[in-house]
Amino acid sequence: MANTGLNEGLVSGGGGIRCALAGRCSGCGWIERSYESQRAEKLGLLRAGLREAGYAVEPLFFECGEWAARDRVDLTLEEGRLGLFANGERSVIPMSACPMMSERLENWLKAFAADLPPQIKRGSVRLRVAPSGARGIWLDFANLDVKALLDEATWLKRLYGESAVEIGQKRKRLVMKDGSLRLADPVLEPWFETYTPQPVPLLCAIGSFTQPGFAANRVLVGRVAELAEKSGVRSWLELGAGIGNFTVALAGRGHSVVALEMDGLAVQALQANTKSLGERVRVLAGDYRRPKFLEHAGDCEGLLCDPPRSGLGPFLNALSQLPRARTFIYVSCFLDSFLTDCRALKAAGYELRAAEIVDQFPQSPHFETVALFVKS
Repeated sequence: MANTGLNEGLVSGGGGIRCALAGRCSGCGWIERSYESQRAEKLGLLRAGLREAGYAVEPLFFECGEWAARDRVDLTLEEGRLGLFANGERSVIPMSACPMMSERLENWLKAFAADLPPQIKRGSVRLRVAPSGARGIWLDFANLDVKALLDEATWLKRLYGESAVEIGQKRKRLVMKDGSLRLADPVLEPWFETYTPQPVPLLCAIGSFTQPGFAANRVLVGRVAELAEKSGVRSWLELGAGIGNFTVALAGRGHSVVALEMDGLAVQALQANTKSLGERVRVLAGDYRRPKFLEHAGDCEGLLCDPPRSGLGPFLNALSQLPRARTFIYVSCFLDSFLTDCRALKAAGYELRAAEIVDQFPQSPHFETVALFVKS
């Protein structure tokens, strides 16, 4: 359903809502194409790539909504302009409305864009709304800029009054103490949710990695859970579990999960989010790409991963150390690395049983792939 929240900068046409920045903004490269043609193109790309990798499986396609797909957005702030880069350029196009944002996120964008921080030459901004509707912002600015904002304080006090604020790579939380703004330790709050299939709050920092939107994540988690159920596997080794999006979804359905995660703040969130699940979840802090951590897999019969854009890489060389893990659910946001890993899995004796597109990036050539591999 199209977003009808803030219509400034939006025009109607082509059978639905279109953006006035269409063709200029790099965020939605396919916005001028029909959704039917986008669907066909994405299926064709995945189908052709799988065949080249040696798999003749017909992929399925799951829609998440053509518009209003985001409850989180990452933007660039450059000399008074807040937005995304222009197509083929390194200049930022100012944005105050976007049909790909939920109404609540778009309202947050509008409010922030109307009161930008003074004298920031360049930085990045993450805007987020929680399932509750709470607003959060993560400011990733240079240290000197952060110091200047804290010294000046007026703008930060206005921002602090309407949202939760995190600053810097360490996700420091802006707090008021003795009448002055200070940076304190990160705070984990329910900024996201997963599904068992009932919604379950997930604690994390505002700057933590999550999927971009609640509606799309419900579809994605549902597809992973269904493939896990169909596989018959009940014990999983999850590689790079993050804050527990899939961990909680599977454990909440009665599966057992050994969850590996290397980011310190994500590990804290993962431990908090799985605390109520007891022995069904074991959280381990460490880099799954290092073979020594595989000894903790125990009797896990299945592997689950949602790796970064670079894919699994050297980890695939260690699959021989997991003889019981003959089922592999692979979630990928980047087709090229996924297909590279497909070829390695094929060489290692894994057959592809299912491949699905979860279209959580409509109006763009990007999509999420969920695949089920079984070693014969």
